[in-house]
Amino acid sequence: MTRFVLIDRGEELSGQNSRKVFSGSAPVRVRLLEAAPPFREWQILQVAPGSERRARGRDFFLCRSGSTLSLRWLREAPIPEAEEALGRVVAVERGGVSFSLEAHL
Repeated sequence: MTRFVLIDRGEELSGQNSRKVFSGSAPVRVRLLEAAPPFREWQILQVAPGSERRARGRDFFLCRSGSTLSLRWLREAPIPEAEEALGRVVAVERGGVSFSLEAHL
C-alpha cells in the first residue's frame, strides 16, 4: 500500500475518490507520502489516466484494489486481475523540474 496526496486538491488520494480523479484525460499530479522504490518520499509523480493495454514492460502504474493504492512496475510482474490500473506514471518532478519517463525509460 502506498499513500498519495493530490497536489491540485490538497487531499489524500483514496480508493473512494480515485475513479473520479482519473476520469479525465490530463495527467494528475500526486505527491508520495512514503517511499515506493524507485520513487522517494515526497516526490511528485505525474500520472496519465488510462489502462495498461498499450503498456511497455518498463512502465509504472498507479493501481487500485478496493481502497488500497499501489505502484506497480510492469517489469517485475503484470498487474494482478484483482487490481484496476488508474494510470501510468509519465513524469517525476524534483526541485521544480519535471523529468519525463516517456523519453528516458
